[in-house]
Amino acid sequence: MIHPELCKAENTTYWTAKRIQFNLLLVEVAAWDGFIPLTKKQLAEEMNTTTLRINKFIRECLDEGVLAEKSGHYFLTKYIDFTKTKGYVRHFAFLRSQEFISLPVRVQRFILHVLSQRIYMHDNMVFRIKLDRLYHHFDLYQNEKVLDRPGIFNLYSRQDMMKVLDQVKRFFSFDIRKNSKGREILKLTNFTGEFKDKTDDIIHNRGKHIWVLTQLENQGYTADEVHEKHLNELVSIMDHYVRDLGFHDASVLFNEALDKAVRSMQFHSLMEDEQSSLRNYFLKIMHEVEMDYAARLANQADQLQTEEYQRTKANKVDQTLSALIKRSMSYIAKKIEKLEERWKKRFASPEDYLRDSIDLKTPVIRHMRSLALTISKHKKTGVQKSPPEKPFKPFNWLEVDI
Repeated sequence: MIHPELCKAENTTYWTAKRIQFNLLLVEVAAWDGFIPLTKKQLAEEMNTTTLRINKFIRECLDEGVLAEKSGHYFLTKYIDFTKTKGYVRHFAFLRSQEFISLPVRVQRFILHVLSQRIYMHDNMVFRIKLDRLYHHFDLYQNEKVLDRPGIFNLYSRQDMMKVLDQVKRFFSFDIRKNSKGREILKLTNFTGEFKDKTDDIIHNRGKHIWVLTQLENQGYTADEVHEKHLNELVSIMDHYVRDLGFHDASVLFNEALDKAVRSMQFHSLMEDEQSSLRNYFLKIMHEVEMDYAARLANQADQLQTEEYQRTKANKVDQTLSALIKRSMSYIAKKIEKLEERWKKRFASPEDYLRDSIDLKTPVIRHMRSLALTISKHKKTGVQKSPPEKPFKPFNWLEVDI
């Protein structure tokens, strides 16, 4: 799925054909939060170009706000977040075909802009626009041409626009008619000809799978050793945690759990067996790591609070340092709050708590009052962490058949 801002004419004006393909590659490989899991060398190999050109594209993307750099990693800012992004453009496979790439770049830009209008959603959808709005208009001033009204596309005459439309007709149906005022109106409808049958041929995002596979490779696995079923299960687990905690915290927990899992023979046995399910085993480790992470956060919050209290008591007031400590405490408190909300959903009923009970460590209880209260209520309903033991019954030898 492509962010509409990567298709609109006002943004693509100065992009080359190669730059358009670079953007489409970023869309394909962007993982959670738009994280780009490929190195510059890998991006160059994907595009069959040099790292020098990739560096140039990255600088352009950073300047334009298409990419952002955080801690040495790149994030695609124009990615589809369904909670914030209104609409998206389908990543049609033909956009990556040699047939599309070989088109003049002005034709490529026009097709992308039309796709941003999403006329392919229904057969009866139409894109209407005054033809003279698509190209620049000039006036004579002191015998020199001066731009009077800029067009949507970087085209300098109606003739240039018609040359573009002449090649666009391979992709879309269109008609040009005059309105009552004599102005030409371009009416463009859905895909036509061979491309009408290619609308279901979509390029799916593979960034999440690349990210998980990279973490496994960091632990010594190779791509051919990882079964698709296990990869999908691990991606699904990350999806779940990212939704609750955000990409940064989810990735920290995932890598800690993976570090712990690879020290277990059971994990390696499951990874080798293509028919086995890895989900429950890895989730159990994630839950253990989650508890440790919450305890670390709670201890950090306590240390900061103690440090601020001791400084205040000793009259060593430093406004800058105090503000920094407060920001740090607020940052940690938000992380703890997300974990608490996650656990409240996880232990919403006494039955949930019985099935997957937890022992909250003391520092965590102090920072998760609401969760502690919920669990306390579960305990009062008579929930026990383990079923009662059966009463001892002596073995009766007389009942044994000989």
